[in-house]
Amino acid sequence: MAQDRKGEDTYGTCAGAPIKDAMHPYSDDLIKGCEKFAQMAFEATEQEDIRLYNSSCIFFSVSCIEAKLNEWLSILKKIETSKSKFLTEMEKLQKTLKLERKWNLIASTHNGVMWSSGEDPFQSFETLVSLRNELVHYKGTFLGKDETPNNRIKGLMETFNIKSNSTFIENDCSSWIYDLLNSNKLGGWVYEKTKPFYNDLPTLLTKS
Repeated sequence: MAQDRKGEDTYGTCAGAPIKDAMHPYSDDLIKGCEKFAQMAFEATEQEDIRLYNSSCIFFSVSCIEAKLNEWLSILKKIETSKSKFLTEMEKLQKTLKLERKWNLIASTHNGVMWSSGEDPFQSFETLVSLRNELVHYKGTFLGKDETPNNRIKGLMETFNIKSNSTFIENDCSSWIYDLLNSNKLGGWVYEKTKPFYNDLPTLLTKS
């Protein structure tokens, strides 16, 4: 039976053991940021502020889920020595595999729930990814009144009943990105769809 420096028993614990390496659960910070920006978007009165807070909320949302999946891959590799070869190879492919493919590979070997684009939380997350991608890789495409780059964003606009108030005469016009991001309810919806996925991810992925 081992004892620590104070003479207390440490049998069966990690007390006094050296730590080889560590990982910060950054997804915890990201989900808190998502919540904070959602609240700030809801309370903001200036349209520019609302757009900035909504954008930040969306970025934090998608990054949160991506980070948590990667964190769990690292955790599984640490505790499941029988599957270490598979998980090591998965870790090597982290930068090249799409999230859905990575998810299904892990879920298929851990009795998890397979990715389903037609069901939540996966369906809503794909909408968030689509929106995030349009913002991060903004193309600056000219579109007509109430036109959107894809059907997912069109559906999101319909969810909030968002339509342009512009006449599209002379200088009076607006684009989908302006109209959608000016909704102070958008951030709340983003967080509402992200938090349950964040909470349930370990169980959905590994059924344990």
